[in-house]
Amino acid sequence: MMGPHRKIVGVLHLVFGFAALLPVLILAAVFGGITGVTGLATHGQPHSAQDTLILGLTLSAVLTIVFIAVGVLGLLHLFSGFGLLSRKRWADGLALLVSALHAFNVPIGTAFTIYTWWTLLKEEPMPDAFALESKSSWLTA
Repeated sequence: MMGPHRKIVGVLHLVFGFAALLPVLILAAVFGGITGVTGLATHGQPHSAQDTLILGLTLSAVLTIVFIAVGVLGLLHLFSGFGLLSRKRWADGLALLVSALHAFNVPIGTAFTIYTWWTLLKEEPMPDAFALESKSSWLTA
């Protein structure tokens, strides 16, 4: 049976995941719009294709860096949230890892980390949640 704190942690991970991905999607739309408006505004001007290309590449590079930094963290939050709510074995470890990345985001991230760790470590962990699943003989020797 899933305790109420475990459900809350799962929902919090989903909220953090969506909150991280929403700015990435907004930035993608804004940067795409800026590139489109620049293309329309400079149409017919000398060197307009080069200006639009340079602006598009610059904005794409910025968006790529933001997506990698924030988007991957948001996706990890979503995976851990869905995993916690559906009682997956791997979700405990992933939630602990992802929440630890927020430890220095004072005060909300720190509270989120402490609550996640308190909830997941005070309960009896799921069977074999942190067990190695290797079949090699050198690990058991």
